[in-house]
Amino acid sequence: MTLLDVKNLCTEFKSKRGVVRVVDDVSFSVERGETLAIVGESGSGKSMTSLSIMGLVPQPGGRIASGQILLEGSDLVSAPKEALYQIRGADIAMVFQEPMTSLNPVLTIGDQIAEVLIYHKHLSRSAARLESIELLKRVGFARAESLYDEYPHQLSGGMRQRVMIAIALSCNPKLLIADEPTTALDVTVQAQILDLLRRLSADYDSGILLITHDLGVVAELADQVVVMYAGQIVEQAAVADLFDYPQHPYTQGLMASVPRLDGDVKRLTSIAGNVPSPDALPRGCRFSTRCPHAQALCVEQAPELKPVRSGQSARCFLAEGRIFKEAS
Repeated sequence: MTLLDVKNLCTEFKSKRGVVRVVDDVSFSVERGETLAIVGESGSGKSMTSLSIMGLVPQPGGRIASGQILLEGSDLVSAPKEALYQIRGADIAMVFQEPMTSLNPVLTIGDQIAEVLIYHKHLSRSAARLESIELLKRVGFARAESLYDEYPHQLSGGMRQRVMIAIALSCNPKLLIADEPTTALDVTVQAQILDLLRRLSADYDSGILLITHDLGVVAELADQVVVMYAGQIVEQAAVADLFDYPQHPYTQGLMASVPRLDGDVKRLTSIAGNVPSPDALPRGCRFSTRCPHAQALCVEQAPELKPVRSGQSARCFLAEGRIFKEAS
């Protein structure tokens, strides 16, 4: 069953140079119990896509210009603000990128979890305390009762991240959005967080939208992958197909920059240049200025996202075979 269906999403901001589109015609879906990862470099539009789904596009100046965000068939784009207040935290929850800035430094851990339970579940303060302690135990805290009265600065990065997950899971959300949930954590804590997300998805049959630049995390947790570049989807595939048969040169570049431990030792390579600013995009393919395979066609025309293999799509003339055909 389709839980989340994003259709032709476009998000824009007003700037000194005019209107800038930071999410451009993005479409994907998440099934119940499925994890879909959105990957790409900083500036590719990953986090802005997640904020659009949450109805948290920064104001003033930002807006969803067009498209639909359907949660079990109900469009969140056209929903009134009062309805979004009820949906956020209850049906859709988000684990934000930096827990130290997401948690309130002057409130105890317990009060921040209880606040969500009181607002959405209408629990009493005492009942919210008991359920908050159970949530802390569920995300792996052995001393949950004492932790309830501690403050964010008293916790390590991994502990704060688990608190954020406890808050997100407090109302058994249908969809959990995790924005870089393992950034700045050591590898052992990363493994604990990923295992926690996997178990919680199975327990609640929740869909997970994972925002990350870490392909190791994608391989560990995701079922489907969306690769974004400069606000657009450039490749979309099942996780096994993406790793075995990357079709877009950008995806291939990301793969080439990841160390391998399977005996296939190769020199790591980086992708030259940087993601273009959304107000200064190339005319044709947005990756053409960094692509080692770029031809005149790539500079002049913008490719469309098209199926190139069974269940796999890419936004590339090379993947379509047009570059070789037109050059011959």
